[in-house]
Amino acid sequence: MAKQPLKKKEIKVADKMAAIKAFKEKNGLNSAVEKEPRWIILPESFQKATRICGLPCGFVSRVRGKSNTGKSTIKLEVIKAAQQQGFLPVVFELENNFAWKHAKEIGVEINESVDVETGEIVYGPGDNMLYYDTAKLYELYGKFDHEHGKWLSKPNRETYVIEDVAMCIKDLIRAQREGEIPIDMVFIIDSIGVGDCYRAAVNNSSNNMWYAGAVSVAFNTIVNDLIPSSRNVNSEYLNTLFFVQKTWTKTTATGLPSAISKGGESMDWAVRISIYLGGIESASVKALTATSAGRDYKYGTKTKIQIEKNHVSDITYSGEICSTQHGFWDPDKLDEYKKLYSSEIKERLAEEYKVPASEIGDIEYIEVDEED
Repeated sequence: MAKQPLKKKEIKVADKMAAIKAFKEKNGLNSAVEKEPRWIILPESFQKATRICGLPCGFVSRVRGKSNTGKSTIKLEVIKAAQQQGFLPVVFELENNFAWKHAKEIGVEINESVDVETGEIVYGPGDNMLYYDTAKLYELYGKFDHEHGKWLSKPNRETYVIEDVAMCIKDLIRAQREGEIPIDMVFIIDSIGVGDCYRAAVNNSSNNMWYAGAVSVAFNTIVNDLIPSSRNVNSEYLNTLFFVQKTWTKTTATGLPSAISKGGESMDWAVRISIYLGGIESASVKALTATSAGRDYKYGTKTKIQIEKNHVSDITYSGEICSTQHGFWDPDKLDEYKKLYSSEIKERLAEEYKVPASEIGDIEYIEVDEED
């Protein structure tokens, strides 16, 4: 005789809800899941051009585009904003090209000292900033075998690898949880897509697929757990990841140009806000030029800026923005910039041509299409 199915016990809806409530209270599931949303607030010129206030905390964001489109400016603006708003910026400078003087002019807090031998000013990270270049990453992790997950007695490669960056981020978050770094952090990588992965470095070879795969594996826990879980109300700290990525142009099957990210698309799915600077086929940048008696000085650039992806507030908008020696500027307020910094522009023009500032006459301001 076939078994009869067990009859489900009839329970009143009110009793079901009471049981669920008791279970949630017992297991700590009765409170809010996420903290109140916070943003790293960027300048008004950025807000006007994009219609968003900055970068969302506890998410992964990026900026991408061709060279000379303002990616370094937004990096410095993020560092400055993080410092001013009580976050600790952790900078991974993978191109060894951090513009310290430019950073200072934008408003980033840095340290200055004088080289006793040369008398030159030496720049470095401020007290409220952590800075890792490729030499420091190699010093810290050059003996680590990322393939087998173990330390070696001596390095088996000659350079840092992208996996070192991910390992460093994990180490810093661990130190944060243990109370060594008692502050919210903003991790800033410039940039994904340069350098090698571990497999390429130990084999003295290079392969785009290896790199993309290494990024996917190395950052998987970071972008899926460590960053987003910091938004949870039970997390003491709130951490954010922002990275820079260069692009190259590929023609699609339909003949249309497409911007392809250097280093592969393996991080695309993790990005919640993606900012694109410049054009697809070319940088599409206008050089803001001060000219006098045949002498030219580029005091900034004007470029397109677009929120190409927004899975936080769903706002996607495009506009224009200017990158100057002093950070982002509203294109509609360039006359204010020229007036405010006219003396400095004149001095820079004289310095570039190695003539006294008194020899610089009236200045004309023009916009010139800049070649890639």
